[in-house]
Amino acid sequence: MVVPSIEEITEYNPWLRGEKFDVPSFKRSCYEKIKEEVEKRKFIVAIVGLRRIGKTVLMKQIGNEIEGEKFFFSFDEES
Repeated sequence: MVVPSIEEITEYNPWLRGEKFDVPSFKRSCYEKIKEEVEKRKFIVAIVGLRRIGKTVLMKQIGNEIEGEKFFFSFDEES
């Protein structure tokens, strides 16, 4: 198992640098419902589904908007 470096962690979490992800402004119809669930649960939330349908963009959009502690990591990146 490869442990990510601090640089990799901050790359996945731009709000640690006071920045946001650069993502499309268009929000899918499920956006508000999933955002509410993320805010309500305050724990680990996994979005799963077929490849290339917008899961990562959705989580980045939500991460840009929610307040408080958050951590994003993509497990599909090769090291």
